[in-house]
Amino acid sequence: MIGRIFFPFFLFLVVIVYGVTAQGFPVMDLQEGFGPGFFPTIIMAIAGLFALIEGVRQIAEYRRLPKQEPSDWGISFREFTNSLIVIACVVGAVVSMPYVGFIPASAVMVLVLSIVMGLRPLWKSAVISLLLAVGLFLVFSEGFGVVFAF
Repeated sequence: MIGRIFFPFFLFLVVIVYGVTAQGFPVMDLQEGFGPGFFPTIIMAIAGLFALIEGVRQIAEYRRLPKQEPSDWGISFREFTNSLIVIACVVGAVVSMPYVGFIPASAVMVLVLSIVMGLRPLWKSAVISLLLAVGLFLVFSEGFGVVFAF
C-alpha cells in the first residue's frame, strides 16, 4: 500500500521535471502564436493535477483500510509494468516525432496506451488513436496556427 501512496508523488516529481524542461524552450509573443513550450506545459499541469489527486486519494484509502502486513504495501508487477510502458510511450513519441512526424508518433502512442488501459477490440483502439492524432494535429495547426517543423 505504501508503494501506491508514494508512486503518484514520484510521478508528480517526474511531471515537474518535464515541465521545468519545457520552460527552457523558446517563447513567442501571444500575437505570434504559442511557443514550443506551450503544449508540454499544459501536459505538465494536467498530469501534475491528476498525480496529486491520485496521491491524496490513495492516502485517504490507506487511512480507511485496516492495518495491513508490510508484504501488502507494494504495487503489483502489472501496475509497475504498465507505468513503465506509459513513460516509455511518451518518451518514445517525443523522440520519434522528428523522424516520423506528429500524426504517426501520436497515433502509435495513443494506440499503445489504450491497449495498456484495456480498450478492446484492437480495431477500435486503432481507429480512436488515429482520429485523436489527426484531430490534435488539426486543432493545433488550423485552430492555433502552430506550424509543425516535422
